[in-house]
Amino acid sequence: MAWQQFQVIRVWKCLFSIMEEEVKMAHCSIQLPDGFCDQISADMHVHLYEIPGDSPVNVIKRDQSYRVVVHIELSAQLKRLLCGQWCVSVMAEGAGTAGERKDVKRVRMNNCSDAMDEVVFNLDGSWFTPGSDNTGPVAEGGCGDVFNLTVTAIALDGCEGEPIGIAGFCTLGPVMVYG
Repeated sequence: MAWQQFQVIRVWKCLFSIMEEEVKMAHCSIQLPDGFCDQISADMHVHLYEIPGDSPVNVIKRDQSYRVVVHIELSAQLKRLLCGQWCVSVMAEGAGTAGERKDVKRVRMNNCSDAMDEVVFNLDGSWFTPGSDNTGPVAEGGCGDVFNLTVTAIALDGCEGEPIGIAGFCTLGPVMVYG
């Protein structure tokens, strides 16, 4: 699986960084509260895929469907005590007049298994369509748009949905969209 091809760099003070060594460079960081540092570790991986397809991409066609797949792993027995949920956002910040987009999901943590939590955003090409200030699928005179993709993840408690101090992000850009 593609997510197994990451080089993990551990930085003290409970900050974990992952650098993807594939076509599309992704950099991820996830931080834990100080009191959890010796009891739990965390990893986060993100990929952008065209549908259908199982290889990460960084150039997509506007009329193509695609998915952003987020994997979050908490490793330790302490994970079973967290009865929370993940609040995960995927954001695209466009260069020039390409605009900005955002989608958010909340999913329950998988606390009863050692498997990674997976959050999938199925998005169609219209998600990257420029706003009304542009004249068509690609801005007039343009040859495509470029977006920087960022994914954020925050662990929320199961009682009131408040952040519990586990938070991270991955940067996935730049991504070119054409057509």
